[in-house]
Amino acid sequence: MPPAPIPPPIPVLMLYDPTEFWQSVRQFVREEVTLAQAQTATVHAALANAHLPIKPAYSLDEIGILFQMSKADLSDWIRQGTLTTIQIRRKSYILYSDILQLFSHPHAPPKV
Repeated sequence: MPPAPIPPPIPVLMLYDPTEFWQSVRQFVREEVTLAQAQTATVHAALANAHLPIKPAYSLDEIGILFQMSKADLSDWIRQGTLTTIQIRRKSYILYSDILQLFSHPHAPPKV
């Protein structure tokens, strides 16, 4: 039995010239990568200033040192959802990825 014929491609209506479209997509991706690299560099600089190594998760004491805040203020951030914790053997940690996300979404800090 012969294979089924391949249907012709479906035409796509584009509002841009395909060359312009792909150039704008490439530019957008470049800008996003540059922004992500800058945010990562900012977090790494903040960690270096706090004399903390780069690692997958940080204790609440380390986060307090990083952000120069009291445990009470840190608890408020956790309660308000600004930071989320994970539990490992009864100890709370903040993930590095959550710290990156916090630096990448500038917003007003929670009221403490």
